[in-house]
Amino acid sequence: MTEPHRLSVVLPVLNERQNVEHLLERFDRLKDELGLEELIFVDDGSRDGTLEFLEQSSRLNHGYGIRTIPRERKLGQVDACITGCRMARGDLVAVMDADLQHPPEAIPSMLRGIQDGYDIVVGSRYADGASVRRRPERGVISRGAMMVAHFLLPVSNRILDPLSGFFVARRDLVTDLRRLRGRCKLLLFILSVHKDARVTEVGFEFGERSNGHSKTVDVGLSFIVRYLIEVITYMKVRSSGDRRFVSERSRVGTATELPASI
Repeated sequence: MTEPHRLSVVLPVLNERQNVEHLLERFDRLKDELGLEELIFVDDGSRDGTLEFLEQSSRLNHGYGIRTIPRERKLGQVDACITGCRMARGDLVAVMDADLQHPPEAIPSMLRGIQDGYDIVVGSRYADGASVRRRPERGVISRGAMMVAHFLLPVSNRILDPLSGFFVARRDLVTDLRRLRGRCKLLLFILSVHKDARVTEVGFEFGERSNGHSKTVDVGLSFIVRYLIEVITYMKVRSSGDRRFVSERSRVGTATELPASI
């Protein structure tokens, strides 16, 4: 008889105090169904009381752990999520935003995909059963970024939503990666390095955030430039198999941390 999976949920946060309280309430209702081990919040310098609230909540009995990783400045979602996954106790990790656009209630369906033998199950805005509510300009940006990824990174064509920030995966598929600063599309990074990973997706309801504002997407030229640089980085991973993008611990079995400088 196989051991049941243990799930750690990793959430990068920056000034999400108005959202994390509601998020914890929803995980309280789901903890048994998920087999939830812990929530890991990687805080990149919040100034609105997010970290203080989470640290207070961690002292309460939720039936799962609440762990915080405080950092003084924003290093990007890829760096934050890899850092959190390396701290995780579960053999599975769910990566998601804390802004309530990624519903925890979709995770049980994603876990069923893992039980069916997939290594990664993506919460998709475009698969069957999905719905999207957002401002038209954000839809244009998202579709444009998707077209760029599909054109420049053929591996991204395996799924409809390779830019999703919401997925469940085997923990080692994330911890094997080197931390990259200033990057925001972890799923693209995973797919580029782990070309043989079995991946599927399930649709979910994606809506506009009700509090705060997006930390990664805007309509300016700087976002476009950053995104293109990120895609080109992953093109290099795919074309050359460059081992600089794989963690030192993966190559030689050590816990040595590499500088997150690329």
